[in-house]
Amino acid sequence: MLTILANIFFVALDAANVSDSWYKTLTPSDNNYLCIDAPGGYAYNGNPLWLWTCNGMASQIWVFDNQQVRYGADENYCVDAGDMGNGQQLYLWECNGYPQQSWELDGFHPSRVYLADTGTCLDYYTSWDTDGQPLHVWDCNGYDSQYWSLWDSDAPWPPSPSPPSPSPAGGCSDCDCSWTHGGSDCGVDDGSHCWSCCCSGGPSPHPSPPSPSPGGAAYCPSDDDFQVDYGSPQFNGDGWTITGGARVSSRASFNLLGGYVEFDMDVSGANPGVNQNLYVVAPDGENCGIECYCDSQCPSGKCCMELDFIETNGNCAWATTWHTQVDGGAVCDAGGCQYEGGAGSQFHVHVDFSYDGWMTVNVNGQSVDAGSLSPVPSGQDASAIVNIAQSRGFVLESAQWMGWVPGSCDGHDMDSSRFSISNVQVRGSVVKGPQPRGC
Repeated sequence: MLTILANIFFVALDAANVSDSWYKTLTPSDNNYLCIDAPGGYAYNGNPLWLWTCNGMASQIWVFDNQQVRYGADENYCVDAGDMGNGQQLYLWECNGYPQQSWELDGFHPSRVYLADTGTCLDYYTSWDTDGQPLHVWDCNGYDSQYWSLWDSDAPWPPSPSPPSPSPAGGCSDCDCSWTHGGSDCGVDDGSHCWSCCCSGGPSPHPSPPSPSPGGAAYCPSDDDFQVDYGSPQFNGDGWTITGGARVSSRASFNLLGGYVEFDMDVSGANPGVNQNLYVVAPDGENCGIECYCDSQCPSGKCCMELDFIETNGNCAWATTWHTQVDGGAVCDAGGCQYEGGAGSQFHVHVDFSYDGWMTVNVNGQSVDAGSLSPVPSGQDASAIVNIAQSRGFVLESAQWMGWVPGSCDGHDMDSSRFSISNVQVRGSVVKGPQPRGC
């Protein structure tokens, strides 16, 4: 277990950088070009933190004090580690004194930054050395990815608000309890802070803040929650039927971290050699249909992450595929990280997303996780999913087209090929677009 004195944050970093400033920037020890950054410079509960090219702006200035890492531009907000699990992305939250906001250093340069009284360290993916990597924690392991350098900084402009009380969870030092005569004269609880301090042993703790990545609400989208990109699909209240070439897409984009997508797929009327599917893509803006469509193959030069939940070749075969490299992933390129399954005409599909970006597809009870794919995705691919889910969200897409298909069954008749999607459910939060119908 790592232990230090409360004020050890202010140690000398090196001969050229005497640690005598209240304000700091923080960089990986082996990459001093990337700084911990609050996207947009905004201070609000849940703003997810990342690494970004050092630029001297207020969004990259921090205060290490009282076992807190406070945002220099507004010291009412602290770096928060949510559930403190491996891969948990850090975010800003109002300072509250809870364990997920209690940080220490080991006192050396470079330093490990870790959650107090735990074996959980601030961590970054060394193979991801570009803007946008989600800042996260991981079990302390002594690797270079867990060593950080602190650098003195000027005060952010405009100046920060005054620092919060050293007891942000709500201390009792401001209460004069003499009126209680030792607790014998409390009377009825008036709901005040000082009554709690003087008469019940202290204030009730504030609830722990939730993760900014929602398990989310449950949505059962209606016909109006989808739009026709091309062709003539037929909507049926909880899904659609496509005959010939066509595509539908959701009007909303979703953060699916901690959530899922579930649906039934009937390809009994589909022809071989034709691709039937349901997948997600991540356009930059709100979904406007065919005009702003993007995927991993970069149609009309529009490139974005694509996650294929299921693609079928009539009744012949099915596949699930990650395409993450286009938006910061390392392994899953346009060819994808893929698993191929066997024949079938009816599929129940349930797609889970962990909070740290790992997608698991369950098809008729068969679970396909990242380890089942070829090639196997890396942690950088999962982190790319986290970044895109939070910043853009994912749009649901479903189409029938001719081109690549899984398996080896041939055919050329798309006009009479038909498949259906039904019982669509989504658990997540809406990033862009209108709120769909709830369940």
